Amino acid sequence: MTTMLQTDPASIFEKFHDPLWVKPQLQARLRDLVGFEGVIQHCEISYVHYKRYLKVQSRHKSFLSLCYDLSIADHHGGIRSQKLFAKAYLNNRGQLEFHRIVQKGNPHLPQEQRPLYLADLDMIVWRFPADPLLPQLPKLLDPQQVLQYVPQNYRSEGPRFLMRITPQVIHYRPENRCTIRYDLLEPQLSSRRVRTFFAKTFQNQEKMIFERMEMLWNIFQHVPYAIQAPKPIAYDENLNTIWQDGVSGLPLGQIINASNYQSFMALTARGIATLQQSPLPTSYGVSSQDHLIEFKKKSQKLSQVYPPGEQVLKSIEKCLEGLAPLDSTRPTCIIHGDFHIGQLLADHTSVTFFDLDECMHGDPLQDVANFLVDLQFLNFPPDLRQQMSQSFVKAYMSLVPWEVSPQALDWHQAIQFTNKVYRSFVQRKPSFEDDFDRFIRFVETSSLSITQHESC
Repeated sequence: MTTMLQTDPASIFEKFHDPLWVKPQLQARLRDLVGFEGVIQHCEISYVHYKRYLKVQSRHKSFLSLCYDLSIADHHGGIRSQKLFAKAYLNNRGQLEFHRIVQKGNPHLPQEQRPLYLADLDMIVWRFPADPLLPQLPKLLDPQQVLQYVPQNYRSEGPRFLMRITPQVIHYRPENRCTIRYDLLEPQLSSRRVRTFFAKTFQNQEKMIFERMEMLWNIFQHVPYAIQAPKPIAYDENLNTIWQDGVSGLPLGQIINASNYQSFMALTARGIATLQQSPLPTSYGVSSQDHLIEFKKKSQKLSQVYPPGEQVLKSIEKCLEGLAPLDSTRPTCIIHGDFHIGQLLADHTSVTFFDLDECMHGDPLQDVANFLVDLQFLNFPPDLRQQMSQSFVKAYMSLVPWEVSPQALDWHQAIQFTNKVYRSFVQRKPSFEDDFDRFIRFVETSSLSITQHESC
């Protein structure tokens, strides 16, 4: 007989979002979870996904996925980092899911790659790099095992290279993808780097992403400006993994300043405009209505956890609904989908574009808005942030054939601000309320201003 759950599952799962509550729970089981004794110094939530069933008769199936990033002081005086991927369930469904995983799983897995069920929390936990849908991760992160998978042209570095390789996780999205950096080092001089390359590994076959990367790399080779993309080297269908060359440079956010922002904003605008006007392949898209649906979901949750913002969020929602059909004056084209300054490397003369995983068809102003909103959270003086934004938009408008209306751009910025604030809430960042206030100040001074547009 199906158990009916009358309580909203979100309220039951709320405690798992709270690092202050989670930390002692993990500490009590630390040896079983990470394989050594120690004291958790810091606990941060880097990923959250809530699978919610709306029908009352199905609510008991809801579950919450999280990634906890731990800093642990071991008994030797060192600090170790460890990721834990966890799934929390309701009404002991975690136990049923755990038994299903064990029955279907590989009985020869080493102990550290097997999931652990915490009965009193109704939670299943995997010790990274173990991941239920990315079984290739332990191989790719083992300095010895990975040698048999790296492309042949990296192996041609010779025995010197094969003796010394260090992997480093750059980005991890549980059950979906992981980006790993590899440094090839001199065997005798461990601090001397010979070469750097990357692996991007996925849950599913993603050869289209590899083809997209190849195409963009070739396009940028023929652009008479200092715009680059990492060169893709090979795609391994058995590991669902793309191998690509490393590039030199530093994060653009570390290089840009008041004396050079104009040239860097011009290069950045040219790069994204070139990408948007290219024939890169993609299999899905996003519309203004899709954005509105997501906004409503996040707005509802934010209103629950931050009551002072409830009325203004309702006003913003009404305003966005009234201005939603914004795509008619612009073509739907390929867009980056996750375009922000963190996706860019630079040296003193060039900019390199990364991460085409999220490419889709959509309104090109989504990329522009995402970049502008991200600029607002950089640690720069407000005047410089504004100058950078204006410089970027001016350069972009000169490079694309479609209209860039202030109202359409502000509409997309409101959407991206909401995503940023919601992420701040989910990760329980101390800056959440400041981030929310920053969002409201933007809306009040934009062309969407709820105080100026009473018709909204």
